[in-house]
Amino acid sequence: MRRRNAVVASSFDLKGKRVLDVGCSHGLYSLSMARVADEVVGIDHRISKIELGRNTAEKLGIKNVTFDYGDVRDPNLLKKHGKFDLIIAWGFLHRVSDLFSLLYGLEPLSDTISFEWRTPIIPLMSTMSIAYHPPFGPKLDPMNVGSGHEIEKVGDAEKIEGGTAFWEPTIGAVSAIMKRLGYEHSRLLGFDDKLQSEERTLLRYWYGHQLRVNEGKARLDHLPRARVHMIYEKQPNSITLQPFRGAELRFPEWDYALQQRYGVK
Repeated sequence: MRRRNAVVASSFDLKGKRVLDVGCSHGLYSLSMARVADEVVGIDHRISKIELGRNTAEKLGIKNVTFDYGDVRDPNLLKKHGKFDLIIAWGFLHRVSDLFSLLYGLEPLSDTISFEWRTPIIPLMSTMSIAYHPPFGPKLDPMNVGSGHEIEKVGDAEKIEGGTAFWEPTIGAVSAIMKRLGYEHSRLLGFDDKLQSEERTLLRYWYGHQLRVNEGKARLDHLPRARVHMIYEKQPNSITLQPFRGAELRFPEWDYALQQRYGVK
């Protein structure tokens, strides 16, 4: 997943651009994009991750990246940083119980937003507006307190981060909200680690799922899911995309050092 996200980040032409990295964690993509962008701001609710990003930027002498912590659904937190040419919000769209508040809060900040999230794989997923909740637990988990949770302070409040998902929206569901907000143009970058097309992803997941259901090895309502990368724009091609260069991509030495130090996979 880290490699795939790094491939996508490296494909953006960010020269002269301001970038907001929402849910930046320890800032690896923020720091990578700062090598090209004019300025990068990374925001995350986990103070320990933000401090790691700040310390890394200081050690590397990267001056054009800022890390801030807080709840990204807080409009005051976002407004103080101004407007951006690009927002990336990767890895958590499927972990919030209220998609609308998040997307409505991001809209005033940029005309171009890139999302990466977990989506159910079904036919017509780019047009059907469905928010799927994995039926693996006895009830919905609005506080996201599944196994492996950790509790961190955000100001005076505690934020619980779990390993569960809340709503897993289809591309059609996210696109329907974004169109209401003025993002008339969308680009599918791809699914999963190899950034595959929608057709190939359906072949890989859906038809195999149907076969397992017919054989009694799976339940029809336990949908297969995959990670998807999208870009939503108010104006077409507002961000130039270079060809994906996954085969040639190399993480910088400091990235490898962090992976070893903190056990990042």
